Amino acid sequence: MKRQFNSTDIPMLLVLCLITVAARGANPSALLQVAEDPKLPRVLIIGDSISMGFTPPLREKFKNKANVHHPPENCRSSRQTAQRIDQYLGKKPWDVIQFNCGIHDVTYLNAAGTVATPEQGGKVQVPLDEYRANLEKIVSRLEQTDAVIIWCTTTPVTKVVKFRLTDDIARYNEAAKEIMQRHGIQITDLNASILKQETPSWRSDGVHFTADGYQESADFVAPAIEKALSDARKPARP
Repeated sequence: MKRQFNSTDIPMLLVLCLITVAARGANPSALLQVAEDPKLPRVLIIGDSISMGFTPPLREKFKNKANVHHPPENCRSSRQTAQRIDQYLGKKPWDVIQFNCGIHDVTYLNAAGTVATPEQGGKVQVPLDEYRANLEKIVSRLEQTDAVIIWCTTTPVTKVVKFRLTDDIARYNEAAKEIMQRHGIQITDLNASILKQETPSWRSDGVHFTADGYQESADFVAPAIEKALSDARKPARP
């Protein structure tokens, strides 16, 4: 007997579709764009394909509570995000902005721009000093908005990924943490949450997650966003 799908299956189906089209090289941005309710607050998620994966289940968690958006593209590295931050912010105000960049920054590329291990001559796409400078530029621009800002740590990878190193992710996360603390920006440590899991729900590529993994990520980042929405509604102190 065939299983009958119902409305509760839709968020998971969206995640599965997002993963499928991304794996095939198609543009998954259409799944990230939705009509918004003008009566609800606005949340912006800026990030790479990991954030693209947990945006649909996160949106479902905030259904009838907030409009959850993601830029219509993979925001990739801190370099790209710094260059396109005005484009990602758009013209309308935001109540909460959660952002991240890191996975692409620590990706090792060769002179031709192809992924390559350090042994193969690969170098990190964005050196650590530039990463720090890019984050400062991004933060400076975000601080010009009236939004509550949240930084989300870069997710870990498995050791099967030879052109992204766990030590690099730790170093870049630590650098980002120092910047966010200096600016008084709240940190959601998604990296630590995943590392605490006995068997993280990675896909076979060791970087991206299964539908269950994206749901777990959405569950973890949601409380900080919900609190930020509450803080955003509080009147400013005189």
